[in-house]
Amino acid sequence: MSRLKNKGIFLFILAVALLYAVIYLVPRVTGLLDVTYVAEYGELVISDETPGYLVRDEKVYTAVSGGTATRLAKEGELLRVGTPAIELSGGSGGEPSEAFTAVRDKLGDDVLAVQGYAVETGGLVSYYVDGLESELTLKKALSSKESYFTGLSQDNVLAIPQSVPAGYPAFKLMSNGYWYLVAYVDEDRADRYREGGYVYVSFDPDAEHNLALDGVGEVEMMVYDKKKQGDRVRLILETGKFFEELGQLRVANVRITSSSIHGLILEADSLVEVDGVTGVYVMDKKGKYAFTPVKVLDEDGGKVVVADSYFYDKDGNQVRTLDNFDDVLKNPDIGEEGSAGEPEETGEEPEEEQDEETPEEPEEGSEEAGGEDASGEEGGEEPDEGGEE
Repeated sequence: MSRLKNKGIFLFILAVALLYAVIYLVPRVTGLLDVTYVAEYGELVISDETPGYLVRDEKVYTAVSGGTATRLAKEGELLRVGTPAIELSGGSGGEPSEAFTAVRDKLGDDVLAVQGYAVETGGLVSYYVDGLESELTLKKALSSKESYFTGLSQDNVLAIPQSVPAGYPAFKLMSNGYWYLVAYVDEDRADRYREGGYVYVSFDPDAEHNLALDGVGEVEMMVYDKKKQGDRVRLILETGKFFEELGQLRVANVRITSSSIHGLILEADSLVEVDGVTGVYVMDKKGKYAFTPVKVLDEDGGKVVVADSYFYDKDGNQVRTLDNFDDVLKNPDIGEEGSAGEPEETGEEPEEEQDEETPEEPEEGSEEAGGEDASGEEGGEEPDEGGEE
């Protein structure tokens, strides 16, 4: 019984010891093995994802008489003045849906009814409407607050049926000039946008769009207007570039890229200031840390991008900095506390100890000091003089 009891106590102590090791020692060892990371060359893309609201100069054309439309122009096609967009023939156009009737009622009399359906101005044709074509103009966008835009919905955009009753929308024409995008960002992000500056916008960034002009996935836009509204900032972006789905979008998730910079990517927490100079601690092959100045090009989301190899300081001096694949200390406090020390500092310590010991030797007797001097250059000259005599 005594042996079983002792064995039980032993197993209990062993279990406690193992638990202690798991809770306290393993995390510490893991942390020691993960004190640095590799600085790698890359691209820091700074962007904001937010709902975007499209504002266009557009006009709705209605059916003069009911019938079935033959579309002579495809969605997004550019039409010249006087070119017919559709042909309408036969029948009453069928029974319209409640949603389609609501769009017609919202448009009111601000529509065009043209015999032959030839466009009165040049522009891009679209077969989607939501009733805001006359209401949501640039003037309206400039005078509205965020609550107005958040009340808009992409679900209200309807595809125009090919069987159209008289007086209902048959197609719309968008001006081939500028169109606009309204978006809101938090105030602390607004400094990245300046009026007259350019940004790149992706529409529904998770999907791919076929852009009509340059075949890329982003649209270059200019910051037309910037205005603070409460703790948010309203941006109105302007462009003259078009893509196929433009006419069917009123509200879309957008990604606005304000900056894209290449350089070495670092963690922002690695940066430290020493004597007014911003830098990081870099580990050498011997495991020692040396402070290395850096030039921060931009930062976002806990990441910074810095110049690599060399940069020029404010006085025009060339400064050696990080290289690709350097080992950077995650926590700069370790370098500051000197637990590893800089390579230059550790190499000087032995020299300082020798300097302290050398003055003690002459104190035992001035003759020893003289003997040391005699072994120098002056002592070597005396025999030569004796030889000459």
